[in-house]
This record gives sequence, structure tokens and C-alpha cells, in this order.
Amino acid sequence: METYNKFRYLYPPRTSSSISYDPDSTIYKVWHRDPGSIAQFKLNGTNSLVVVHPDRTIKFWNRHKEQMDYELPDNLKEQVLSFSPAGKFSIYNAELLHTKIRAVRNVLYFFDTLVFDDQYLTGVAYEDRLKILSDNIKTNVDINQIKNNQLYVAHNIPPSGWDEAWKQALASIYCEGLVLKDSAARLAISLGVKNNEAFMCRVRKPSKNFQH
Repeated sequence: METYNKFRYLYPPRTSSSISYDPDSTIYKVWHRDPGSIAQFKLNGTNSLVVVHPDRTIKFWNRHKEQMDYELPDNLKEQVLSFSPAGKFSIYNAELLHTKIRAVRNVLYFFDTLVFDDQYLTGVAYEDRLKILSDNIKTNVDINQIKNNQLYVAHNIPPSGWDEAWKQALASIYCEGLVLKDSAARLAISLGVKNNEAFMCRVRKPSKNFQH
């Protein structure tokens, strides 16, 4: 870990690797047999950095290094501040559902912690970074029914549950697919748009831009 007490933009972990859901493929089999592998739902929102500043303001940045013109409702802001150490920087990675899906507003789906208590969490395993969130946000996402004005946290699905999770993803209007992750992977320094690539792989539903 290293001290983080002055704001600088951190690109969120992102991979260029996308596969279709094919249990017979070599890539799928490699992920499936790794004891540290988990899957999470990938929601159709804006990949966002949720930056809590020492003065208790909360700013949003997208993955293109642009500050977003968005402000959390007061009730959600208070929830985020309640688990963020006072007077310190914390940066969370979340999907903001507010513009892409009609009738879904002010939903944050958290799935990573990059900075906590003025510490950039380099070298910290993903399972421990996620635990900071899951210890404080108790609502796992139900991809069949997402409620407005809500904080959700990603939950880890073991390989034994991937077939069922994929069926749920296919049926959900809120979901773009799955993201496979190595729960033991340690955070590396963010040096560009694509970083920490080896620790995740997207499994995408068929779309206009991605066909199986």
C-alpha cells in the first residue's frame, strides 16, 4: 500500500478480454477450475469512481478521466459517508445506473475499493477490497428487480453457480453479462485505461456489437 492524501485520478481496473459463455472453451475452463475464481453480474451503467474527499464531499469520475455532472441524493450520500473514514480519502469503483436504463435512477452498484483511509490499496487482494464494501452495504443486487435510490454491492458467485447466473443475466434487462474475477489477485498501480487486466474477464451477452 501507499499513502494517498492528495487527489489524483486513478483509472479503474479494466480488461480488454471479452468472451462468450461457452463452458467448452479453453478460456472458460481455465477460469472455472481456478479455486480463486468468482463471477459477478455486470450491470448496464456507467463505470464510475466514487471519490470521497476529506471535506466529506463526494465527486464522480468516469473511466475516461472525466469528472461527471452527477450528485448523489442526500440519503445515499449519508450512507456512503457512514462507512468512509472522516477526514480521509476513499475511492470506490461502482456502476452508476442513472441514464442508460429508462426509469432507473440513483442506483450505485459497488464492486471494488481502490483507496481507503488515505491508503491506495496496492498489493491488497480483491476479496479484502470487496469486504470493505460488503461489510457495510448489506443489499446484494437482485438483477430481476432494481429499486431506485439504492446502494448495492456485488456478490461473489462460485463456479458451481455460473450456469444459473448466466441464465439470470440473459433474462435481465439490467445486466450486460458476467465478469469473472480472481478473488486472490492483488491490486497493481493504475497506469492507464487498461490495467490489472489479468485479474478479470468479461462474459458478454450477444448484442449488436458483440455476437457469439
